[in-house]
Amino acid sequence: MAYWITRFGSTDLPARAQTQDVGTGEARSGLVTLPDGSAFDARGTATTRVTPWELSVSGAIEAATPADLLAAGSALYGLVGRSDYLYRTPDGGTVNSQRVRARCLRVDVARDVRHRLWAEPTLVFEVQDPVWSGTADITSTGTFTTGGTLTVSNAGNAPVWDPVFRVVASGAAITSLVLRQSTEPYAAELCFGTAYGTGTSGGTLPAGGTLIIDCGDYSVSNNGTDAYSRFELGTNHHIDGWAQLMPSPSATRWVVTFNGGANAIVSCTYRSAYA
Repeated sequence: MAYWITRFGSTDLPARAQTQDVGTGEARSGLVTLPDGSAFDARGTATTRVTPWELSVSGAIEAATPADLLAAGSALYGLVGRSDYLYRTPDGGTVNSQRVRARCLRVDVARDVRHRLWAEPTLVFEVQDPVWSGTADITSTGTFTTGGTLTVSNAGNAPVWDPVFRVVASGAAITSLVLRQSTEPYAAELCFGTAYGTGTSGGTLPAGGTLIIDCGDYSVSNNGTDAYSRFELGTNHHIDGWAQLMPSPSATRWVVTFNGGANAIVSCTYRSAYA
């Protein structure tokens, strides 16, 4: 339904007699059981991430010679233990256009003595990412005075959890920056500058300098120097993680406010996400 799993790393998976697990993993529950036996959902209306899960890909190998069958089987055996990208191809879509990080846990193979040039392998993968993502980076960019809005469109059907924001101070230094997305249940507020964090330095983005807020790695750098100590999540931050880009057809709008600087050049780089 909807797609076929087609490649792991640079190895194409068996395409004959395919039987595949094309479902999803289980979303993390926010439910807390209270002493009186009732329940409380700690995450409220917010979207929770899918936890790591296993999926299996079965197919068949038909070879012209025993040597060819051995080579094909050996290529699959060599995947065991490897961590790489697992690719899928949407029905009617571009080949290998969506991917997820996974580890190959094992390869099970069944053979029949009556068909010596035929084997039926099943590969079991541990999926590590909460969503599948497109293979191409997308960047939305704008040049703003304080109060401007950066609009970001995620073409997928699942939230993007790991966008990367880049802010360049144009014209003068920036001493306080806030990126705020106020649409529930995706409300987020990312704050950087001298007014935030617990550090004693590193909170000024100099003129021409670049601030990078990586919401996947949970890192902040100011002109290449770690600046996490001058970063914090604001009081209007309601989500799990640093940022979520809403799925299609909605667009995520980030209001950019700052002190100092003639302009701020703000970009958001991401890959569309799919359940």
